[in-house]
Amino acid sequence: MSKYKYHGIYDITFYKCDEDGNQETNADGSIKLYTSKQNVDLSYVSDWFDIEDLTDYHEQIDNTNTIHDLLCDMYDIQRQVKQANLYDKPKDNDGSCITVGDCIENVIDQLNEFKKIKERRD
Repeated sequence: MSKYKYHGIYDITFYKCDEDGNQETNADGSIKLYTSKQNVDLSYVSDWFDIEDLTDYHEQIDNTNTIHDLLCDMYDIQRQVKQANLYDKPKDNDGSCITVGDCIENVIDQLNEFKKIKERRD
């Protein structure tokens, strides 16, 4: 049995978005991340889940499909969706302003962030 029975918050980052959920991005298209200027106690966030819910951070990034393969798949999907003229269509039928293209770009951005983390670690 592990002696590590408790968990806490190591780091929290934030992003800004508009009223439609579009995230602010850097010049390279990656999501612009922020941290608090204040020393805010957010330790209560760890109370929202049990220690059994944790997974190793690096194992989560290194799943069986490589990030590169996932990005290639997303770029293929992006190209096909554009050719089918669905890129600028709403992502659902609930009156959302978010488009299919927005969702695809979000997935690509997140995968690129994981890729950068993995490259820094390797």
